Amino acid sequence: MYIAKMDNQLIEANFAVAENKYFCPGCKCTVMLKRGVIKAPHFAHLSGARCETFSEGETNEHLQGKIQLRDFFAAEYEVQLEATLPAISQRPDLLVKKPNGKLLAIEYQCSAISLAKLRQRTAGYRQQGIQVLWILGSTYVNRKMTNPTLAKFMTVPLHGQPFVLFWENTHRRFCLWGNIAQPDFQKREKNITYATNLTEYRELMVAIYQKQETVTIGTSLRLKAALKLQQLVSQNRGFTKYLQQVAYQQHCHLGGVTWLAHPKVQLPIGLKMPHSLWRAKFLLELQKYRPGERIANAQLLNKLLQPSDWYPDGQSSLLPTKQLIVRNFWQALIQQNIIEPISATHIRLNRHPVWYPDYQLKIAGLKKSE
Repeated sequence: MYIAKMDNQLIEANFAVAENKYFCPGCKCTVMLKRGVIKAPHFAHLSGARCETFSEGETNEHLQGKIQLRDFFAAEYEVQLEATLPAISQRPDLLVKKPNGKLLAIEYQCSAISLAKLRQRTAGYRQQGIQVLWILGSTYVNRKMTNPTLAKFMTVPLHGQPFVLFWENTHRRFCLWGNIAQPDFQKREKNITYATNLTEYRELMVAIYQKQETVTIGTSLRLKAALKLQQLVSQNRGFTKYLQQVAYQQHCHLGGVTWLAHPKVQLPIGLKMPHSLWRAKFLLELQKYRPGERIANAQLLNKLLQPSDWYPDGQSSLLPTKQLIVRNFWQALIQQNIIEPISATHIRLNRHPVWYPDYQLKIAGLKKSE
């Protein structure tokens, strides 16, 4: 840990003197000052001590970034470094007090962390009415991040853009990845912006929390996505093979799935599979109902929200992302008169979507409609 107490005053390890006696702010036990070549100066509990509040030691990158972040926010806000929260036995890297009195816990993450631990920390802060912001270090921004890792750390505002926030020690600035999306079978898309001072940071946050950008997927990309899907069907492997078998049982061809399965706009990451396969899976489920049948919304949503289809996230639900992806598909089903809301809790299946007999007729169908 980076801070200890001496005479009821918090002392940073960088300015501590080895001859003095220091105590852990969490468990009140004696701690020793340590200085090494690899790890930054820190305080360590004595052998056998049990403290659930503080961890031992930290890398120079983490220490440097944490101090930079403290100085960044301390320009205008009240900031505590390694504040102890005894009620939940947690210690955020920074605790920022906003002008309205609300607290923001900042977790500056430079090393790997399990999903369970991330969720536990996030839930603890929220239990205390404290907003939490996960900021990733250069060890993350400098490597190729996978979609599961992004989903794990992604913040998803209810009415804004999904984003992941980084702190770059070398440049002393925030790097924000916003509007993170991956169109079917294409490279991941994102907007990258930077903030080097509080004014720029606040402007970034206002924009990201209030503006949901809609990016249209052009006809050429939708045609490419349909071709990629047909190639998967031809390979006849894994989940695509299973889905094709289900389609055959219902006298459908997976490569001829209606264009309704291909989104017209970019959607945030969250699904483990291409949107077209996920939508095709649901459309095949709809085939089991009769036109005119009344169906509970919850029954259909359970099919759309199966946990095995989605990347797990640090908030345990990734609910805003799921809402956005499901809502886009749901509205498309309504617009195509496949389903019709008849109450707050039920819809009516008006008709089954028309599947093309094969991939070639599907392509001709889109070009004709365009």
